[in-house]
Formats: sequence, C-alpha cells, structure tokens
Amino acid sequence: MKRIIMGALSLLLITGAAQAQSVQKGKEHRRQQWEQLNLTADQKSKLQALNEEQKKAWAELKSKGQDAAAQKQRRELMQQFQTKRKAILTAEQQQQLAKLRSEHRKEARGKMQESRKVIKQELNLSQAQQEKLKSLNKNFRTKRESLKGNTALSDAQKKEQMKSLAKQHRQELKGVLTTEQQQKMQELRKEHRNKNGK
Repeated sequence: MKRIIMGALSLLLITGAAQAQSVQKGKEHRRQQWEQLNLTADQKSKLQALNEEQKKAWAELKSKGQDAAAQKQRRELMQQFQTKRKAILTAEQQQQLAKLRSEHRKEARGKMQESRKVIKQELNLSQAQQEKLKSLNKNFRTKRESLKGNTALSDAQKKEQMKSLAKQHRQELKGVLTTEQQQKMQELRKEHRNKNGK
C-alpha cells in the first residue's frame, strides 16, 4: 500500500524535465557500466556497430506506430539485440555486467524507498488520504492500460488522451491533499528541481 501511495505522490513530483534528466543519467550509468568491463578494441567496435544497427531498427519500428503488433516486434527486437550483445562479451564480462546491473537496481530501490519515506513524512497523510490515493492510482492504471490496448485509436489520439488522463489524475491526486499539503508538495517539487539542476 505504501508503494501505491508513494507512487501517486511521485507522479506529482515528476516533470518532463526530470524525466529527461533521468534518461540522461541512465545512459551515463550504462556507459559507466560498460567501461568497467575492460572491453577490447574489437569488442568496442562490434558494440558500437551493434548500437548503430539498433538505433536504425528502433527508428524504423517507431514509424510503424504503437499498436500491439509493433509492441511485440519491439520486445522481440530488444531480445535479439540483447542476445547479440551478450555474444560479444566473454563469460566473465557477462557475469560482471549482471552484477553491476543488480547493484544498480538495489541502489535505485533504496533511493526510491528513502524518497517515499520523506514524502510521506513531510505530507503527514491520514489513513483516509492513503486509501483514497490507493484507489485513484488503481483506477488510473486500469484506464491507462485500457487506453494503451485500444486498437481503434491512432497513436496521436492515444497520446492526446493519455495526456488528458494524466492531467485528470494529477488533479484528482491534488484534490485528496489539504491546502497545506499541496503547498508542501509544491515546495518538495521545487526542491527536487533545484537538486537536479532544473
């Protein structure tokens, strides 16, 4: 239940800029992981060529849309490239990469849990608010999944409806908070932006 509540509050904190920064941090972290593998020049060359091949394949697939068939192709393509990358690495490098990724996931989970604790403490949510947030989040996830699977809509229509759904969800979440909690949430959001250089 705490995960759901804090997930809802996290939605209020996350902005487009923070998401973009998160993507950039993720890329940087993956680059550092690969550097720790002590790749040979030949491996680096093969991986670079594979990355270029993957970018082209992603771009081509992206142009096909977001329907269920395209999503299935995307998953299959991802699996193919993971297999190709794995074949370039030695068994020792594969083990080292798996270990590095596992450590990163543990670290990320710890940071997220800490962040959730801080938010919960700072906002001092009542039991009724926690229950309401849980219900709103469940409803939002159901609607989001339904929208994703709606083959009658174009990608542009889905994107527009998803924006509208997210906006409505944020408003509903804000409605659960008191004026004081909303102000505190704004302060937390501002601190989050300042902390991340935005």
